[in-house]
Amino acid sequence: MLKLKLLFEVLLLLIVVALGATFVLSNPTVVPLDFLFIEFGLPVGTIVAVTFVFSGLLGYAVRWPTTLRLRVLSNQKDKKVQKLEQELEKLKNESIKV
Repeated sequence: MLKLKLLFEVLLLLIVVALGATFVLSNPTVVPLDFLFIEFGLPVGTIVAVTFVFSGLLGYAVRWPTTLRLRVLSNQKDKKVQKLEQELEKLKNESIKV
C-alpha cells in the first residue's frame, strides 16, 4: 500500500510539473519587475510558476512544526498503548492461573 501511495504521489508530481512547464512555455510575454534598486524582466509564466512553488514551500514550512509535533505525540501514544496492552495480557494470564 505504501508503494502504491508513493507511485500515486510521483505521478501527481509529474503531472503538475508537466502542466507547469506547459504554462511557462505558453506565456512568454516578458513583464518588467522593479524591486527598489533592482530592475529586470521575466516571462509571465515564470513569475506565476515561481510564485506557485514559493507559496507551496512556504505552506509546507508553516505546517511542518505542527506535523512533527503530532507525529511525536502519536508515537508516544502508540508506545503507551503497547505497554498497556502488554500489561493487560500479563494480568489476563495471572487471572487464568488463579
